[in-house]
Amino acid sequence: MYDDILFFLKVAEYTKVSVAAENLGTSPSTISRKINALEEMLRLRLIKRDSRNLELTDEGRNLTLVFKSVEAEVGDMIAQCLIKNKRYNNIINVVLPVGMVSFKFSHKLATLGNKLAGMELNLTYYAGNVDIDRYNYDMAIVSLGNKKEYQSAVLVYSSKVILVCSRRYIEVNGLCSSIDDFANHMVIGNVRILEDNLIPLLYRENEGSTIKLPVEYKLYLNSFIEAKNLVLADMAISGLMENDIKDELASGELVRLLPDYHLGYMNYYLVSKFDSEDVRNKAVLELIKNTFES
Repeated sequence: MYDDILFFLKVAEYTKVSVAAENLGTSPSTISRKINALEEMLRLRLIKRDSRNLELTDEGRNLTLVFKSVEAEVGDMIAQCLIKNKRYNNIINVVLPVGMVSFKFSHKLATLGNKLAGMELNLTYYAGNVDIDRYNYDMAIVSLGNKKEYQSAVLVYSSKVILVCSRRYIEVNGLCSSIDDFANHMVIGNVRILEDNLIPLLYRENEGSTIKLPVEYKLYLNSFIEAKNLVLADMAISGLMENDIKDELASGELVRLLPDYHLGYMNYYLVSKFDSEDVRNKAVLELIKNTFES
């Protein structure tokens, strides 16, 4: 019953059932059915049936006032209980960028499965941007946080993007030792880190100043994986996430160009349909942070 009351509190934040259904990821009929069942259990009339809008009765407003102050605490207690007893819909659908494959994300999560406390993660990798509402995901790792009010965006990973090429590329095409040298080389543009007008900018290390990279891109990619493949094939220069190429840099297979500059940062956020205090949100967020830190 308490779970139904918490659901009613969320519905009561909206003025129309259709709007509540859209934002809560459910259907108007489900909302009506749950409220009817709650009214029968409490023997109270919570909403006005003669109103076109979602309007509370005095009893509905009183219930909202009483439970609003303890909503987070009660919700957490209920969630913990339901998860431990496997009474939730325990499958949490999480979508991740395909670039996360290189981090062996699922491999690391598999070793931490005992911390899921009865929950199950359904991981889906995607290329490009994702709309978690349209595809009915519960959580997603995205490069830009969704700004919808009912969602929270938490930074979970950040990496500097640096210009690199292979040692073999230097042997064949020469070393780019100055900014002007890049005009004569094959440089791949990554649309995920470029400005809106696709102007390539370099950021000076430890300073706020920027400078334009004088190069006309012949090829744009939205995948760091494919850009890395081309660089390792000795075909081009590209910006890559520094954290993703530490081994190649250490071995000398890849060489950082213009070490006094970088191309900005690639930031990833966890976007969730769950409240920030929801035990499911907390558990998955902890696992994801643990994965990136390990």
